Amino acid sequence: MPCFSKTASVLKSHAPNSRCARDWCLLTIAFLFLALSACQVRGTRPIIKIGLSAPFSGFDESVGYSVIGAVRMAIRERNQGGGVAGYSVELVALDDGNEPAMAAQRAREMIIDPAVMAVLGGFDDNAALAAVEEYRQAGMPFITLATSDRLSSQPGTGPIFHLLARQSDAGRRAGEFASGTLHARRIAIVSDAESDQGLGDGFASAALAGGAAIVMRVQIERWQLDFAETMRQVAVASPDAIFFAGRAAEAGEFLKQARAAGIAATFLGGPGVDDVRLVQIAGPAAQAVYYTSLGFALSQVADADLRERLSKAGLRPAGAYTVLAYDGTNIMLDALARAIKVNGKPTRQAVVQALRTTRYAGASGEISFDDRGNRQQSPLEIYTDTYR
Repeated sequence: MPCFSKTASVLKSHAPNSRCARDWCLLTIAFLFLALSACQVRGTRPIIKIGLSAPFSGFDESVGYSVIGAVRMAIRERNQGGGVAGYSVELVALDDGNEPAMAAQRAREMIIDPAVMAVLGGFDDNAALAAVEEYRQAGMPFITLATSDRLSSQPGTGPIFHLLARQSDAGRRAGEFASGTLHARRIAIVSDAESDQGLGDGFASAALAGGAAIVMRVQIERWQLDFAETMRQVAVASPDAIFFAGRAAEAGEFLKQARAAGIAATFLGGPGVDDVRLVQIAGPAAQAVYYTSLGFALSQVADADLRERLSKAGLRPAGAYTVLAYDGTNIMLDALARAIKVNGKPTRQAVVQALRTTRYAGASGEISFDDRGNRQQSPLEIYTDTYR
């Protein structure tokens, strides 16, 4: 500010030669502006963005809040280490409610921002299917944690990448477990419309191959709460095991009503049942329950320091997707760095190409993708009783 006060005094004391003084003042201001601008450029990196589309409201809001801390942690670590190929990274986090219409709208919002180079999301199959078409048409790299078999891209062409095994893989593993380990011989399959084809069919084929019989197969509705008619069908079929291919919201109510109706069949759930809210909804009925998990528990992380940092990173306790969200973010950041080094600047197309060559040693294990964007050697486990 002394410079400007001095200039003002010069203008006042040399009024007869005001044009000279004015020109001198303008030159001085311009010099100071350029000097300050140069300092700012030297201290500030250009910005690129990555997106997170997740449920931060509604029944599944705990999923969004269990992953956003891990995503932010990965970005913060990268920025503190010098950024990505000379760029600083910012996060755009949008609430999709795990609902298809919201997910599609959030995808369009991500796409319209030219600074967003890749997106992580799709924590529900129906929501992911709605969003994927938007991302695919725009060529936006999208790393999803959805499991529907319908999400697979054509070989070598799509910008969609999957961190989890497909539903059909989970169904086959559960069918083998039911007919083999559990020795179930009469099995009922209860599924929602989205899970029936991949998860339900995969389970049925493996269970039949293992010597079991499918004595009942019925579809339920999303958000269905009254299962009285289904209970009557189950009682007549008299299964010794029930495979539930759906979400915890419906599974909890189904299990509670089944036990109240005196149905004692062993309960085995698909990946959607890998949710602590099953216990919250079903209460004491959720005992000796088996479920398949495509996630990766925090307790499985080998690095004790990383395990500790991830446990403190979230706004909610770590869930099945926390570790995978951390890995997914780092995969995007690595792909961005490689794309910038090859092309000199970030582009979505270059990031897609870089993601296809991913070889990443993540907290959830080695990560690479096949020509359809599916993760090779995806985690897939079956648990009982202990919910993470």
